[in-house]
Amino acid sequence: MKTLLKKQIGKISIMALIVLSCMSCKKENIKHPTPNAGSYNISENAAAGIADLMSQAEILQLFEPIIPGEYTFESGEIKVEDGQACLVLRTRGKATLTEFTIRCDLVNPENEGGLTLASGEYTLSSSDASSSPSTHPIPSLASKKKTYVGHVTLLK
Repeated sequence: MKTLLKKQIGKISIMALIVLSCMSCKKENIKHPTPNAGSYNISENAAAGIADLMSQAEILQLFEPIIPGEYTFESGEIKVEDGQACLVLRTRGKATLTEFTIRCDLVNPENEGGLTLASGEYTLSSSDASSSPSTHPIPSLASKKKTYVGHVTLLK
């Protein structure tokens, strides 16, 4: 009877230790501050395997209403300019040499690594010397399942 009681107390002690050790464990959040330099092509998003990261096609779909009909997408990248992460999309006219560049600032909320649109605005600039850059509202991300336009770990 004494050995059975000792075994029971031993099992309870072990269970109590396991429970207490699990309670003291906490999830460690890895901080990903935005680098001061670096860039990558948005086509690399699809191969990154990062949750909630938009693919190039999803980013283009978001900005499709912005790109004038006579222009086609040429290239896009996430880069750091003057210490600020941004999304830069370049379009080229089908019948002209004029290029339009769409630039949006990105933020890394809470240093989690995911870069999201910083504000509701983008800047549209043209290679045509006679026009000046203009600011416009960005279409809403609210209806999108994925929210991250880029990720700091991909900036090289």
